[in-house]
Amino acid sequence: MSLSISDADGLFTQVVELDAGREVAVSPRAPDDLHVGEGGNPIATGFGEQTSSQIGTGIEPAEIREYVPGDAVRQIDWKATARLDQPHVMEFEGGADRQTILVFDHRASMGDGRAGTTKLDYARQLAVAIVDRARTDDDGLGYYAVGDDGVTTAISPLVRTDAWATVRTKLLAAATTDGRSGGVGPGRSPNTRLASRVASDDSAFGRTVEPFLSEGGAYQQRFDAQPLAGAIRTAEYPSDTVVRTVIVTDDSRPDELRAAVRRASRNGSTVAVFMTPTALFESSELTDLAGAYSDYVAFEEFRRELAGMEDVDAYEIGPGDRLSAVLSAGRTRRRRESA
Repeated sequence: MSLSISDADGLFTQVVELDAGREVAVSPRAPDDLHVGEGGNPIATGFGEQTSSQIGTGIEPAEIREYVPGDAVRQIDWKATARLDQPHVMEFEGGADRQTILVFDHRASMGDGRAGTTKLDYARQLAVAIVDRARTDDDGLGYYAVGDDGVTTAISPLVRTDAWATVRTKLLAAATTDGRSGGVGPGRSPNTRLASRVASDDSAFGRTVEPFLSEGGAYQQRFDAQPLAGAIRTAEYPSDTVVRTVIVTDDSRPDELRAAVRRASRNGSTVAVFMTPTALFESSELTDLAGAYSDYVAFEEFRRELAGMEDVDAYEIGPGDRLSAVLSAGRTRRRRESA
């Protein structure tokens, strides 16, 4: 048995002889400078990390203690705060059943960047780490991938409690879509196609059904215009468990992302948003550092807005070296302006 390996351009090829029955797993090259953080500062603990042996946000109350900087707002016990005249938080015992709902964006905009270091490459590396953490902690996992035409993969945590390996494989194979796959998307819903046929039917049945199909087609177009929110609408949220929704996307559609976060929060879930800042991927050489810094400042304002929502954390993911260069250019500009 032989395996032929070629580069993307077909310039180099190598043939490797393998023993019969040998399995080969090929993974895409992962960036070696992944940064995950807030405002340029790396987060202190490993992303995706949940330690079941620690006191955390489980179900059974453990104790009330005084608030310290860094505590989540959702943990504040307002009755105790009013009674004690100082902010206090409620801690809970760990060990509760937990589920992670992972929503992964692989639309065309995630292809921005240099080959091997696109938004998708960084997003994938982060998402794989989250899946690995869920497997280590034996947490249930649901997976909903979003392409330009809508949800491309749906794995419910209610059906597959052991989906870690499957989701990991799908993440490693994920590629960006371009909205021209011929699937169901804006203007291409089954209702729209059926409505076009019924419109030419002048029978009593056709005249009766046509208005409903036309309205349904319009609804489908509005639904597909926000596929992230559509994925969360599709997702099945287990009851009697601690659920965390993790959205991995970019910052190119802020209104859509706000709607998706709000919908996930209404499902009783805490939400973690990981975004690739477009400012770090727009130019292959990143020659306009001043412009990139201005764009990054706008991104940071949006990230803070999301992080300010109840039960929501928001982080940036991307190339650490580029982010350092952009922030350094910003500091230099501020020094010059203040001089």
